[in-house]
Amino acid sequence: MMEESPVVEESTNAGQRARRRRPWIAAVLTFFLSGLGQVYAGRARRGALIFILSLTAATAFLLGWMRHPSFRFMALWLVVAASVKIGLMIDAAWVARAAPVPFSLKAYNRWYVYVAALLLADYFVFPLFKHTLIGNGFEAFRLPAGVASMEPSWMAGDYLMVAPLGRPPTRGQVVVYRTPYATLLKRVVALPGDTVAMSQGQLSVNGVNIAEPYVRPGDASAPDGLPMDSSDFYWQNRYLVAGVNAASYRPTLKTWGPVVLPDSNYFVLGDNRDVSMDSRQRGFVPASAILARPLFIYWSWDADNRSVRWARFGLTPR
Repeated sequence: MMEESPVVEESTNAGQRARRRRPWIAAVLTFFLSGLGQVYAGRARRGALIFILSLTAATAFLLGWMRHPSFRFMALWLVVAASVKIGLMIDAAWVARAAPVPFSLKAYNRWYVYVAALLLADYFVFPLFKHTLIGNGFEAFRLPAGVASMEPSWMAGDYLMVAPLGRPPTRGQVVVYRTPYATLLKRVVALPGDTVAMSQGQLSVNGVNIAEPYVRPGDASAPDGLPMDSSDFYWQNRYLVAGVNAASYRPTLKTWGPVVLPDSNYFVLGDNRDVSMDSRQRGFVPASAILARPLFIYWSWDADNRSVRWARFGLTPR
């Protein structure tokens, strides 16, 4: 009988070790959902309070962001959120380590409760914030590789955060708008009622030549020809100013107009005029198709060199 005693003691210790709360599990759970690690460690009230406070802080950020969208605001929030998350993970690990041994499982200490909480957050709480942002016109866009129509201001591989306009666009403003075939980024150069034209690459609005420092210099030796079938320009005939003979009108990429914009329509051009498909070929952009304005670049990837363009982070190009 005396020889069996150590065996019983070893078995008891093994059972106690198996019923400990593991700090690393608590930290991982809190990483995925604030407060869940504390719940795992048997501190349900603490976990619920942390979750509610985290949700409140995220809501406050969302409201502040919608009122004052900026890269600095977002960057500050990311730093604060990361610091708080690390602190909460440390707290969860500490609470788990301090939990009594053997740990008495509560009714909520079940794997399916943790999974349900994670699924609820992943499929309801987080999408709610995303849909709130998108519903108010805030969204992220990416300029695909090979798209150079807005260089040098906006480059292929730039990831943009955009926001609602809030008011009608102005001349020179860059906008995001929807077409039947894609969502595009171009610059507004003429407003409803304006008369717009181009002569050998020089843009004029209402008879006044427009200085455009943001335009990428084209190839001066390139012929002023049509990039595609000339039928792309036929739409302009209906909007030519009085006195222009539509029968002899021969618009090109660099010389066209003058055309008069109808109500509630805008004329847009790409900054890289030699390669841009814009209002010259596609026609006016109705006000209802204009979605937003770009705020800033939050990520930029150079696909050709396979490198990050760190210098473009936070930029709000002209």
